[in-house]
Amino acid sequence: IESWNDEYVVGIGYKFSDLTFTMRQASRQKKVNNDLSLRLDFSVKDAETLVRKIELAESQATSGDLVVGLNFSADYVFSERISFRLYYDLQMRNPVVSTSYPTTTHDVGIAVKILLTR
Repeated sequence: IESWNDEYVVGIGYKFSDLTFTMRQASRQKKVNNDLSLRLDFSVKDAETLVRKIELAESQATSGDLVVGLNFSADYVFSERISFRLYYDLQMRNPVVSTSYPTTTHDVGIAVKILLTR
């Protein structure tokens, strides 16, 4: 049995300093001034397992796949206790063996972190 796994990731990021949002409350406006961080990663992963039969001089793939991924995230710290994260994750999987199907998954969401400590 022979198996290997290769993965390559290329990422870029950018930070917008002092991005201002204005919030309206009942009788007043409040300006929030913090940094917005953006990040984009592209990855390619190749994993494969082969079974080699030396006496018959043949090789057969038993598992493995080629996975191409794209990840994006945007982070904004609203205050000392509240932060927001917007993300998108794309995974395209192409299996090596013909008994499995190619699949694509998309994950999209917003995460809010609230700290309740003093």
